[in-house]
Amino acid sequence: MGFEQFLEEIAEKGEVVNLVFEERLFKFVGILQKITHPLTAANVPFKGSGGLAVLIHVERADPTHSVLTRDVDIMIHRADLDRVIAIAEAQGFKFRRVAGEDMLLFSGKALNAIHLLFAEEGKGQAQPSDLTLRRL
Repeated sequence: MGFEQFLEEIAEKGEVVNLVFEERLFKFVGILQKITHPLTAANVPFKGSGGLAVLIHVERADPTHSVLTRDVDIMIHRADLDRVIAIAEAQGFKFRRVAGEDMLLFSGKALNAIHLLFAEEGKGQAQPSDLTLRRL
């Protein structure tokens, strides 16, 4: 569903929305799907993480309490990094490593960055067996 269609459906129901929040959410989800759908199709395991995971959980539980995160974190296996980069670049992303952080930029903007976290690394990170294919 596109943003315009969403607005039409809301108007038909006589409901009110925060246009700034909803438009940003649609853009956010659109960018996210540009990477998650191809990763899923290629059977690359990943998991939404950080503020993204919280947003999805809250949206399902009680959308009135949603808070939009500014970035996207997905967790992958380090061994899949080259595949993830190739898939992302085919979707218009550019891979960058900045200050020790691996990220995918869409439209060259840090605001649209997808930060890559690695399952096998870091305190409190998931273990490789914890990653499953997810369609977000």
